Amino acid sequence: MIRIVNERQYVEDMLLSKKMNVKRPNKDINSLIKYLYEQNPKITKQELIQKVNEFLLEVTQNELAVKRWQVSVKECVDNFMSYAPKFKGLSHVESVIITKHEIDMIMDLNDKKLEYVAFALLVYLKIKNAITGRLDNLYVPNDEPDIRMIKKISGLKMTVKDIALQINELQNRGYTMNGNGGAVTAKLGYVDYDSEDEIEILDFTVENIHLYYKVLIENGKLIYCEECGQVVYEKSKTARTKYCKKCATKINIEKTNYKKY
Repeated sequence: MIRIVNERQYVEDMLLSKKMNVKRPNKDINSLIKYLYEQNPKITKQELIQKVNEFLLEVTQNELAVKRWQVSVKECVDNFMSYAPKFKGLSHVESVIITKHEIDMIMDLNDKKLEYVAFALLVYLKIKNAITGRLDNLYVPNDEPDIRMIKKISGLKMTVKDIALQINELQNRGYTMNGNGGAVTAKLGYVDYDSEDEIEILDFTVENIHLYYKVLIENGKLIYCEECGQVVYEKSKTARTKYCKKCATKINIEKTNYKKY
């Protein structure tokens, strides 16, 4: 399962903002450990634990909370150090290349939900290839964490079960087929690594990547929110939208309050 597409950027943003998920900190702690090790492969277990604790204290300003996390921090460090010699570095995927042939194949489905699932499968596969350094078209059709990630990438408000049914429909239409090991892995039949007619997807997150397909089929455009920098879909290519909905609401409230007082 792809947990964080660009883990290096994720940690750097976390360090810069001094913010993390304090309700479920293990994901962020693990990422921080890998980042610290990448910066200094000679770092010891005790040094790692100390640096993680220093960051936790800086974020929470709560010594009791940091003490409560000590068992988790030690376990995370121990687990990482057990495979540290094989660690190849943080994932750092900044772009994904798709081709016009792949998009044409997806559009030929003529079913919007199925198209978004097919697009998500394709992008998910290429992200995995970028992280592992491989170039193949294999995926695991029955892996629930993978299907959950495909659901996120698709942007569809569907259950995991419904996404799995959509993937089955892709197989019925010949877009996927059995691969090595029969039901264990399958192949995408519409992956194109040879075409020079490429489309590069940049500045994406798992949550916004479906917007890039939306632009292709609805002829809109993507803008960057001037307040938070988030990528936003705009229906009209001529519209002069500057903000995402959340920031626009916030700015309008501030303007209203300023006029009042």
